[in-house]
Amino acid sequence: MPTSEEAARAVRLLDQGLRSGRGVHRKMAEGALHGAKTLSTDRLQVLSEFVQNSDDAGAGQLRILLRSDDILVAHDGAGLRLADVLPLGMPWLSGKTADAEVTGRFGIGLSTLRALTTVWEVHCHPLHVRFSGTNLEPAAPPELPDGISGPEWTVFRIPLAPGTPTAAQLLEWFEDWNDASLLFLRHLRSLEVTAGGHSTVLTCPGKM
Repeated sequence: MPTSEEAARAVRLLDQGLRSGRGVHRKMAEGALHGAKTLSTDRLQVLSEFVQNSDDAGAGQLRILLRSDDILVAHDGAGLRLADVLPLGMPWLSGKTADAEVTGRFGIGLSTLRALTTVWEVHCHPLHVRFSGTNLEPAAPPELPDGISGPEWTVFRIPLAPGTPTAAQLLEWFEDWNDASLLFLRHLRSLEVTAGGHSTVLTCPGKM
């Protein structure tokens, strides 16, 4: 297991590789990022992508927490590897194309985050990475609630302007997830959303 310092150095090397790439390739990546945020008219579409990705990672639990200035999305599936970092940040680049059983194979999903923000983080010890456009950098480990602070959790932190989205909007999105929406999931047993002081848990059918 690499140390946090070794993981941070690896992230910096990945960023240096992106920065030193040929200009046309970087322009293509920037253009793809700009276009990715228009893939859905639903600004919260990315939450559906998190559900799919956590299930692909073999997670049993997914927890979404809206705080005053960010959203935390955490799952207890397979942890983040260095090889996963670039596919997470770049549209059309996927680490899952060889697996015919996974749902999110085509490298589009998390790029829809850009409908909400251009800067976001992922944390899974020893990797702590901040994405900003086509740039990567090590991030400081955040203070996390007890329910998602253990080493088995992969946590995405999405900084947001206050009230974007509102608690009501997030809970409304959650209410649209019914049993039929969850039937395709192979591993996920429960989805918990906490917003505005309220927590609601949806249990995936047939997985108790």
